Amino acid sequence: LLAAVVIVVARPLFVVDARPIIHVRWQADLPADRREVLERKFGLHVFADEAPTWRYTIADTGRANIDALLRHPDVADTHHIDLEQRQVRADAPVADARPGPVGERWPTLGIWAADQAPRQVLLLALVFAVWSVAPGAPRRFWRWWRLRLFHAVPALTPWSFGLFRVTFGVALCWWSWGNLSSPSLIPGFPLVALIATGLFAAGVAPVLTFPITVAGAASMAAAETMAGHGAHPFGVLLLPLGCLLLAPWREAPTLLALCAGRDRADPPDRRYGFPSWALGLGLGVAFAAAAWAKLDGGGAWVTTGSVRYAWVADGEHALVDWGLRLATVPSASVALSAAAVAIEALVLVGVLTWSNGLRMTVAIAAAGLLAGFYLLQGLFWPAWWILLLGLVPWSWFNRSPQAVGTARIHSARQPWKALPSLHLAIVTGLMVQQVGASVLGQEWRPLLSAYDMYSAVHPSPAEFDRTNPDLRYRIVAEDADGSQTEITTCLTPDAWLELTKARGTVQTHAEALAGCVAGERPPARFLVLEDWRAFDWTTGSYSWRHQGKVLATIPLGT
Repeated sequence: LLAAVVIVVARPLFVVDARPIIHVRWQADLPADRREVLERKFGLHVFADEAPTWRYTIADTGRANIDALLRHPDVADTHHIDLEQRQVRADAPVADARPGPVGERWPTLGIWAADQAPRQVLLLALVFAVWSVAPGAPRRFWRWWRLRLFHAVPALTPWSFGLFRVTFGVALCWWSWGNLSSPSLIPGFPLVALIATGLFAAGVAPVLTFPITVAGAASMAAAETMAGHGAHPFGVLLLPLGCLLLAPWREAPTLLALCAGRDRADPPDRRYGFPSWALGLGLGVAFAAAAWAKLDGGGAWVTTGSVRYAWVADGEHALVDWGLRLATVPSASVALSAAAVAIEALVLVGVLTWSNGLRMTVAIAAAGLLAGFYLLQGLFWPAWWILLLGLVPWSWFNRSPQAVGTARIHSARQPWKALPSLHLAIVTGLMVQQVGASVLGQEWRPLLSAYDMYSAVHPSPAEFDRTNPDLRYRIVAEDADGSQTEITTCLTPDAWLELTKARGTVQTHAEALAGCVAGERPPARFLVLEDWRAFDWTTGSYSWRHQGKVLATIPLGT
């Protein structure tokens, strides 16, 4: 508690919060040293030097300080201050927060202390307070949490465990094959990881081949993140893969043994069911975080039918136009928004239940949601589909009715003892980090995300059109006779970034652009064009508001 108080009191050392900006014009004959004394007296921090009028951020916005500032004889005029109310006006601009003395020297420490440290030390204070009052409480809570969490882990026979490993390994091979051309931190490592994944699926040295598979996935994810690509399509798989490093893969039958129908007479074991359950847990936690992000500000995401805006934004890549048609029906959009949030929230419930029927129902619903992403938005995320394997009731594949009955008895009598404490600590950490990321809105790609990509709320279609204009930019070379040649693809990504930020006012080197045009005769000029496409909310189709609007003309030689 003392640490929390100290951190809160010392917050200005770490970060100076956003402050309003006011203008002060001093008397023309005011000396500089006298002005600096007055700045310290009234809590004014120089924001911009525009003498004789200065822009300041003001720390003390109290009525007494503002009144003293206005009455001071060295102050000639002010702006953004209400002269009657003696306070900063509500429409005054606000400066961004800036680092304090400690934050300037150690930025990471400053941000952590300002934003997260108070909550964390207060949580520790609560834990120690409960521990001091009831010394056995943490142990009892740990046992209760272990029982509640692991009661849903299925008990599988070696045969079912081996069948899961083969299916999971083949799915990873499919995913690795699709990423074979992706960048990697180690050249040639994706191919090595693909070969290791195939051997893992066959059951060849899984203790060695599976870590190589995980390392290949991590290398690809890190390289994609460093290249600036979003981690949403694949980041969800990384932490569950890390959990599966604890699985007893060597105890699963090889592919040859499965094909030959050989199976050991070992009883069902929860250690064999943990890998599939951990995959499902990863999917359930990610979907629950996505549902939380959509409902974080209340139920507006559902009541406004915000799912239709995702369909419109990605409709160009959709396989079918069903989403665009449904977007024109507000009631259907609201109903499907509610259904999407309900499915995302219930996936975790299905993971934490022992009922195979409910788990399979949730698996079908989750598959339908992912299929909707693919059909209505053109978004296909193999990593998310792989996690669906965790919702399959693999205990249905236990080889004999006797084994199935033994699994049920085993689950009822030993709800948690079959799994080590390390497993509990790992999956608890997986859930806690997601809670922290969702509550704090933090993202640490590719491992950590709040999954809030489609959680924006738009009060109306008109507001969506205003804040998300579908603007597209092109650049063409024009000859003296008016004929045009498209050279958009010749621009570098940096040039396009500068162009879109400047909306056509960028000073582009025409000589460099001339190299994009084939032929002996150079063009007379280059034109930066803008196309504006909009969605018609009554017909469910796109239309152009304007095409080829000239934003800038760049003569050759400028």
